[in-house]
Amino acid sequence: MKEFINYFSNPIYSFSMVMFLFILMIQKIEWFANKKFGWGMMLGTVLIIALMFMDPTFYTNFFATNDNVPIIILVLLTFWSTWYSLYKGHENDKRIEKGLPPIEGTPENREKVWSWPNLVYPELFTIILSTVFLIVWAIAFKSPLEEPANPTWAPNPAKAPWYFLGLQEMLVYYDPWLA
Repeated sequence: MKEFINYFSNPIYSFSMVMFLFILMIQKIEWFANKKFGWGMMLGTVLIIALMFMDPTFYTNFFATNDNVPIIILVLLTFWSTWYSLYKGHENDKRIEKGLPPIEGTPENREKVWSWPNLVYPELFTIILSTVFLIVWAIAFKSPLEEPANPTWAPNPAKAPWYFLGLQEMLVYYDPWLA
């Protein structure tokens, strides 16, 4: 099973599979854009991640390092948000086919509202909740800091700053001109 997963985790294969599945989702939107599929997809993703946690190698090498925790959260959010956007778009398409305006264009959604307090309060509470979440996160997970910087020693291989991480990863797998 691990060899199968490792084989298809190669970026060339995984990117091709994701693009194929996305095109399939667009072609068969009736089947994919329903709530049962969305809940099934989330349950399947959670089950796969739970199976990964049963592997001690995965747990010690991936999850036990604190800087990898957001990756798991982002994987779940990526799958869910892709499905949700297709679901909402398909709901609007069905409304337009019936001759109704899109959900955003209905009269009850067209009325103007004041930004104070209707927008400011939710933003304020979101900022407060995000701050509390980040503080709890910072307390719960220790930062993966290394020793102080030493200008006379460079790590091998040298890693680029975080904002070049995408380019650096592309250079690992692709020709430099393509990357």
